[in-house]
Amino acid sequence: MDVPGVLSLSDYLAIAGFAIVIWQIRRAGNLARAAKDAVREASTRSNIYALLLLAPQFEKCEAQLESAALQDDTTLLLERLREWRRLVAELRALLDDEYDDHKRVIAAIEHTLTHVSLAKKRALSTGPTNLLRNTEKLREAASDATSSVVTLAAQVKTNLDPSPRIGIAGSTDRGVGSSRQDPESRMSNNG
Repeated sequence: MDVPGVLSLSDYLAIAGFAIVIWQIRRAGNLARAAKDAVREASTRSNIYALLLLAPQFEKCEAQLESAALQDDTTLLLERLREWRRLVAELRALLDDEYDDHKRVIAAIEHTLTHVSLAKKRALSTGPTNLLRNTEKLREAASDATSSVVTLAAQVKTNLDPSPRIGIAGSTDRGVGSSRQDPESRMSNNG
């Protein structure tokens, strides 16, 4: 018999059931957040290793651009220009333009692309080639870009520790050696 104003055993069981459901939902949410954080950490770590692998490839490609110009070898130059564009695209995908260190590298590598197009156009011209002269600006820009990439890779390697804290695309942490502007300081700089 139900007495008005008094909870029955089934009411208590229903309340306990709801409490257990709410607790399980919170627990599942915490597990989902932990899984998401683990994926983000793995992605960040992967991006760090990719950056560390790209730096020597930039150095090698820069040296080969220089060699092609010295040898006046149009075929080698065109191959290295394709390789350079590929490296720039790969690196650009890894960098986060909210970090000042990354902005400098992005600007340096993207600056080379104008020179890549011009060098390709000159190399394919019908007249006599002087690749050493015609690629001078490209080689200077490639040298500057390579230096920026190697410097960033060195910073990343120096700051590498068991928990990825380096500011690479996909990371939410500010990282060591990278300065990310918070929204308030960005607004004060703009206004």
